[in-house]
Amino acid sequence: VMHNTEALGYAIFIPVFFISIGLDVSFENFKQKAFFIIAFIIVAIVSKLFGGFLGSKFAGFDNNSSWMVGAGMISRGEMALIVAKIGQELGYISDTFFTVVIASIIVTTLISPLLLKFSISLEENDDAESVTT
Repeated sequence: VMHNTEALGYAIFIPVFFISIGLDVSFENFKQKAFFIIAFIIVAIVSKLFGGFLGSKFAGFDNNSSWMVGAGMISRGEMALIVAKIGQELGYISDTFFTVVIASIIVTTLISPLLLKFSISLEENDDAESVTT
């Protein structure tokens, strides 16, 4: 049952969900929202990066591993999509703010793998240096 349900979800329901969210995004006055979007993206990236870093440090990870965890946490946007959509439908989130949230989710999802790759390369460089010394 789970295999059949998973295939059905990925084939139909999940794409329809993302398309429905994309259809609700308004690009009116996008240039006027650019500063707010950029500020929101920066706050999202920094808070998730440092939140993951601090949580990992409290759990006993070393600095490099903690940065990797923080970088991996940046792309956690699927739940934010659901909450933003519910908030918009209930009237708690305006269309302007909904567009800002969706834009920040998209950008953070695209940036996360790059930061994760960078933090992994730093870990590999540190490991290579420790082996040679």
